[in-house]
Amino acid sequence: MKIQRQKKLKKRLEFFKNNFGFNTPYSLIVDGTFCFAALSHKVNIREQIPKILEDNVKILTTPCIVTETEKMGPALYGAFTIVKQFAHHQCGHDVAVNGAKCVRSMVKGGNKSKYAVATQDQALRAQLRTMPGVPILYLHNSAPTLEKPPEVSTERAGRREADRVGLSEDQRQTIASLKRRLLGETEPTLRRSRKTAKGANPLSRRRKQAAPAPEPAEEATAGRSRRRRRVRVHVAAHVKEELARRRSPTVGGPT
Repeated sequence: MKIQRQKKLKKRLEFFKNNFGFNTPYSLIVDGTFCFAALSHKVNIREQIPKILEDNVKILTTPCIVTETEKMGPALYGAFTIVKQFAHHQCGHDVAVNGAKCVRSMVKGGNKSKYAVATQDQALRAQLRTMPGVPILYLHNSAPTLEKPPEVSTERAGRREADRVGLSEDQRQTIASLKRRLLGETEPTLRRSRKTAKGANPLSRRRKQAAPAPEPAEEATAGRSRRRRRVRVHVAAHVKEELARRRSPTVGGPT
């Protein structure tokens, strides 16, 4: 096993030991899909699996898993031969159910019995990731691999740690971030979008519309309103004569 892979597996195993109380000897449930993959890649389960679980593991299966593998027919006869060799843990099902349902029933409710599960069933692995405190093993080609703890497990571990020491919400998030980094995960980084030159505002390029010209009738009315009207006064004829006589020089007057 490569050194980097071994360190990664050790960190993940330590996570479950420190946060969910797993101790040796570990109890590992294997199903028919895992045995079939091990047979295809020529992996000896009894020899290679203990190497990643500190050489102290009890490999188990259930009557439901054995029955399901047997019913798969000749294609899985080799896997049936392997799985039936392991110790049969009584799952409590009087009538056999499918292997995935049997495994889920054994780890539900917080996985109080501290089972690890070895399976190649993608759907079952996705369901187990929603249950906190369940280590999941699978074969990556011919290499037995322990999955990184899912988010539901890291969050549960963070809450337990915070409750134990009385940390604030910010401190809880910091601890969760550190745990993700220790387990080889990186937090997503937000990329700032580059500012691109935008086109001119189409409204700023619109020509100003000229004010509508006043109607001719209105201009004429406005001109007349500004003129002063002369008021003519009617004067009597004898008054006009008297005024004219006074304005003319006196003719034949006394000297």
